[in-house]
Amino acid sequence: MPRFTLIDIGKQQCPPVLPERFLSQERQTPALYCLLCSRRTNERSRTPRANHHARACRAAYSNKHRTPSLQLNPISTIEKQAMASIISEDDNPLGWTPPPSEDLSSPPPGLQIGAFSSTEVRFWYDTTKQVFRKIQYERPYPGPPGLVLALTAFDLFPTSPHLAASASDICSASFTANISSRQPYHEGRLSWLAIPEDKDFLYGTVHAKIVSEDRSSRIVIRPVQFQRKFVLPPKIILWLSEVELGQCVRVSAADIHTCGFSVRLETNDPAETVNDAVVSWVAYPADRAGIYSGTASTEAQRPTTQPQLYNTGYIGFPEGVFKKAPRVMVGLNYLDLGSKQYPRIRVQCSNVNIFGMTWEANSWVDTIVSGAGISYLAFE
Repeated sequence: MPRFTLIDIGKQQCPPVLPERFLSQERQTPALYCLLCSRRTNERSRTPRANHHARACRAAYSNKHRTPSLQLNPISTIEKQAMASIISEDDNPLGWTPPPSEDLSSPPPGLQIGAFSSTEVRFWYDTTKQVFRKIQYERPYPGPPGLVLALTAFDLFPTSPHLAASASDICSASFTANISSRQPYHEGRLSWLAIPEDKDFLYGTVHAKIVSEDRSSRIVIRPVQFQRKFVLPPKIILWLSEVELGQCVRVSAADIHTCGFSVRLETNDPAETVNDAVVSWVAYPADRAGIYSGTASTEAQRPTTQPQLYNTGYIGFPEGVFKKAPRVMVGLNYLDLGSKQYPRIRVQCSNVNIFGMTWEANSWVDTIVSGAGISYLAFE
């Protein structure tokens, strides 16, 4: 009996035995048939021509037996409006409403917050005098917004305890954040708040540099006048955006009225006073909904005579202020560190929900944290 060869070049299996009539009478070799197209081929299964034939048959078979897909054209805005107009309340028992039109303009962006750390650009041990980076807003503004900066962390040398946060190249979509010092530093971190053109918000900075006539006093007052008058005395938030530490510094708002307020800069020792400081401030109506601000410090947990590295506390929000977890900007407003060790501090908030949040003011290694405080602004 003549020999024959079985090959599988399709998706189906060849029969176990080929009939005698399938054998070639001329060459006495088995005749090969494709099980998909039923065409005869004398090519072996491993030759390029046979493989090409098999691929072509598979493609033709799949295209022939493929289920046609249903393609739907997208519904235009006019068709959506027409569908909504023909469905009355009586014919709509399920309360279906058409999706909003895509051509409706979205509302302009409101307050936006973010953070920047020098460790995003370099390692902490690669000390430099300045670090900067371009930051994109989550949503661009129609025009350049106002920016408010606050220091949230630093790791400085004791011989030059100075750090400043600033912004440049402010435009509608981005800005450049800068963290600089007079001498190289290990690490610096800032938080930023972008404020659109809103009549409810006012903001600015106060340069509270200590001059010669202030040396004998522990308190320095710098008045601030608003560009426009509030109906009621507003809420004021203060942050340190630049500081040159001696030992202790504290900033707070005093004499708040509808036309302005005063920045109060305190130190506990005139001999170790603050040489330089820049304070960022934000004012908004006290009755504005969906926003809450305040301060917190370690003095509520312990006295300054009992320093410790890790400090934490809880801040509760008034009931009904927020319907969802708010966004929070936090920054330093009070520091009392040892004068001989490396100044190190890091403040942050966590576990934010509609009821409150946890705040932390921690240090590391041999830094003495006698006291630390924060200012925060929470909004939906």
